[in-house]
Amino acid sequence: MSLKKILSERIRMLRIKKNIKQFELGEIVGLTYTAISDIE
Repeated sequence: MSLKKILSERIRMLRIKKNIKQFELGEIVGLTYTAISDIE
């Protein structure tokens, strides 16, 4: 498994665990929700 895939799955898992939507995470880290979607 590639590092990129591991990182993207970890980000998604933690975001869901904290019950945060992609656009909310984007606001927190200064990215758009589409950028978060691309990362995940």
